[in-house]
Amino acid sequence: MLIAAAVLAARVLYLALACPYDLVEDEAQYWLWSRHIDWSYYSKGPGVAWAIGLSTALFGDAEWAVRLPSVLSGFVAMVCAAGLTRDAALFGGAEPRAAGRAAMWGMIVVAVAPVFQMTSILMTIDGPLVACWLCAAWAAWRALMHGSRIAWGVLGAALAIGFLFKYTMILAAPGVIVFALLWRARLNLHRSWRMWVAAGATVALLGLLPVVIWNAQNDWATFRHLLGHLGMSGGDMPVAAGPRRWSPWWPFQLAFSQTGMAGPGLMLGLLACVLARRALGPGASFLAWFAAPIFVFYLVVSLFAEPEGNWPIAGTTTLLALGGWWASTAPLQRPRIGHARLARIVWTVAIIYGLCASPVLLRADAAASIVSRLKEWSPVASAAEKFGARPGPIRTGRLIGARQLGAHAGRVLAELDAARSDGAHAFVIADHYGRASQLSYYIPGRPTVYCASSLMGGRRSQFDVWPHTDLHDPALRERDALLLSNDRPWTLDSWRTMFRSVEPATDSGKLEGEHKRDRVAYIGRGFLGPQDKAGAEGRR
Repeated sequence: MLIAAAVLAARVLYLALACPYDLVEDEAQYWLWSRHIDWSYYSKGPGVAWAIGLSTALFGDAEWAVRLPSVLSGFVAMVCAAGLTRDAALFGGAEPRAAGRAAMWGMIVVAVAPVFQMTSILMTIDGPLVACWLCAAWAAWRALMHGSRIAWGVLGAALAIGFLFKYTMILAAPGVIVFALLWRARLNLHRSWRMWVAAGATVALLGLLPVVIWNAQNDWATFRHLLGHLGMSGGDMPVAAGPRRWSPWWPFQLAFSQTGMAGPGLMLGLLACVLARRALGPGASFLAWFAAPIFVFYLVVSLFAEPEGNWPIAGTTTLLALGGWWASTAPLQRPRIGHARLARIVWTVAIIYGLCASPVLLRADAAASIVSRLKEWSPVASAAEKFGARPGPIRTGRLIGARQLGAHAGRVLAELDAARSDGAHAFVIADHYGRASQLSYYIPGRPTVYCASSLMGGRRSQFDVWPHTDLHDPALRERDALLLSNDRPWTLDSWRTMFRSVEPATDSGKLEGEHKRDRVAYIGRGFLGPQDKAGAEGRR
């Protein structure tokens, strides 16, 4: 607990005093949602917006306040990982001191995993999901093996709250059911467990209500979004003609990404499943089964759609805790027994891996600067040239640059307003929801920013749901606008259908702070209104 509290305090101080990162696109999007509290949102549940809304209502709209819920989530995750591992070790026959060591080691492996270092700093949906996931695991263990009645309610609440952040939270339930069936002879249920299971299930179902209510009011937009994300018919994106894009390497890509993001600790947990499951008792089986459904589900999904590394990342948490527990059972004085020595070695590598990643994750700008200078060093540059490589600067544009971009956009808007005598204020349109969200946060005065993605053959987003960001608004007609998009010819053609004239916004065609090579900025004069799906055929 003291270690978790110390890490919490250090992370809060880091965010408030030393964090160099601007809000990334997803963070800015969720912050924008938090300014318009609703039952749910187009692509995600309301949990992330509600959490940010509460934090910013208390502490203001500074970046650290937007990210504070992620730090608190990291603290909850560490505490739950420790509590779960300790209880499982005690049930397996460990002495209290050994169980305490297992709790500490399991918690540390989770805390130093690179992916969870980042989810405890950046305000995405994954940090709160991980906290709810581990809380649900701990509650389920206590309900099944310790006869706790309250734990059923906590389990239901964790499932409900986690679902409000990310829908994959429901995949925690199948693992609990499978474990209960396999170990039914060892369960220690309260005599009135059926009533408490029903109560927990009722609480869990409450988490569905906000999402269902919002979708019923909005033509089930979230379900269309999820289908479109998988490239399936009925989604919010047209199904591509001809053969679908597919690669047999996608499942392997998903598996390797988990190893890189979670570190060697994940391998330690998998080894524990194979080598130490019997020795550690039912706790090891529980930790493994709790993780299994989410991995199986996304492995199946990866057969049809290109995976993203963070999809099943919550499932790694119980495996990391299991790995730490197993390593803690190895003799402290240089173990020579094969499995014990292997566990200690992998645990040590996992800690070193996480500690080495930490300064890079916390100050990617400084790390990038050092690497860029190293690449310019003549021996390194000469060696690179021999292999045909062209050393260039390391870029951190996804983390840094949005503030500068917003400031430049604000100056361009001011110049456009000054050039017109009719008082019609210029506005901003981006072709991507993430960039539109960042500009909404960083342009001085925080004016309304619009997104034209769906009007140009791209994906729909929350911008297409809100009335105040509707580009069909007649009040926008004949006004000038700053346009940010890619540099593809059909995108420029689309802009030209919406404005009387379109020209580059700067001599370079880019705004300051723009890090993507294909991103440009235009000035559109005299807004005519959108031509729905303009350029979609050219895009396809």
